[in-house]
This record gives sequence, C-alpha cells and structure tokens, in this order.
Amino acid sequence: MSASRREVLEAVSALCAAAVCACAKAATLDEGAARKARSIALLRAKGISYLQGLPQLETSAEVHLRSQDEIIQRSVCLFGVALAAADNDLESARKVLGAWGADLSLSPNERRFLAARPLPEAARADFSWRFEAVVPLLWALGWLEALPFPSVPVDPQSLKQLFDAGPGRNPTRLRDVGDILDQTDLIYRLDWALVEVRVGRPAKVPDLNPDVVPERHRALNWLIRYGDEDWDDVTADT
Repeated sequence: MSASRREVLEAVSALCAAAVCACAKAATLDEGAARKARSIALLRAKGISYLQGLPQLETSAEVHLRSQDEIIQRSVCLFGVALAAADNDLESARKVLGAWGADLSLSPNERRFLAARPLPEAARADFSWRFEAVVPLLWALGWLEALPFPSVPVDPQSLKQLFDAGPGRNPTRLRDVGDILDQTDLIYRLDWALVEVRVGRPAKVPDLNPDVVPERHRALNWLIRYGDEDWDDVTADT
C-alpha cells in the first residue's frame, strides 16, 4: 500500500472515530436534557415552582450505582435507627439489624445514636424521619412496585413487613440506572422549590411534604454516589 493511500485511510478512520465520539456526546446531552424536561413537565402539571436554569444531572453512562448488597444493608440500617427513634425501642432495632447482619454497616452517626442512654430527644426526632429515606432504596431494589409522589409520610408498618420477611425472601432486581436518575432529577427539583419556601422566597409547593422530600433526595443522591460520599456526609444540594 502506498504511503499516500495509507495516509488517506488513516485520515478517514480518524474522522469516523471523531464522528462516533460526537454522536455519543450528543446522545449523552440529549438524555440529560430529556430527563430535565420530563421533570419540569410534571412540576408544571402539578403547579409546583421550578427553576429552568437548574442544571441537569449526570447521565446513565456517567453514574455507577451502589451495589445491591450495599443498598440492602443501608436500607436495614436506616430502618433500624428510624424504628429506635420513633418508638424509643432499641430492642426491636437491634433485632432487625441482627437478623440482616447489618450491625457493621451502621454509619458512625447511627452507631453513636444507638449507643446513647437514653436516646436523645432531638436526635430521635431527626432519625425518625429515616423511614422516608428507606422508601426510594426499597423501590430501587424492586421491593416496592412504585415510588409514590412525596406527599405524605410512609406507613412504617408497610416497611416492617418487608424486613420481617428476612434476608432472601423479597424478590430483588435492581432497577435500571435511567429510571433511578429520573427519580433523582425529579426529587432534586422538588427539593429546590421547598428550599425556596424555607428561605422566604415565593414558591408554590402544593402536595409536597417538606420532611419527606429531603430524606428521599439524600437517599437517591447516596444511591447514585453523588459526591462519592459515605452516608453521614451525603448532601441534598439544590
């Protein structure tokens, strides 16, 4: 093959590779933009305030979800500490944690809370809301068929039935990363509206529970490794 012919083939090959990269980048941008548009359409339909300039999230190709085992263990820990906080019942919490072998998966803050005697009232009020963080994680595992709109708190008894079944009893199939990002994008925008209200700015937030939304936001951010932080350090930035 002559040098000139080889040079032409190499140039064509380079152009093709560049075109493929450009197409992949465009598809990535389209995914994030489409997800943002769907979230905003839902907010508009519900009469909830939104910020058009709020950035879109990472795409499916850029996100590495927590493992199935990590999600199960985190769910058990959250449920256990919420149970202890809500009912002031350490025995039931320890029973759940022990049955699922989750004692070693407790975060430092959770471990300190459960070790306190008596359980601090202020901390109990905070940790009791962790039931709401459990909900999106169980949905991601396929233990819940749907993730309801964050209007009202979950019934803890409905969660307890799932954990009481014991390890290996609930059919588990981790949802597609795209579906999880859809919910993360939505909760991100819902939380923004609630933050606007908290800081005294005018915003419409009908049918939103201001305690449920931040817990879900934090759990979903942990799930997609936002900031790649451990549980105690995960934030719900807006």
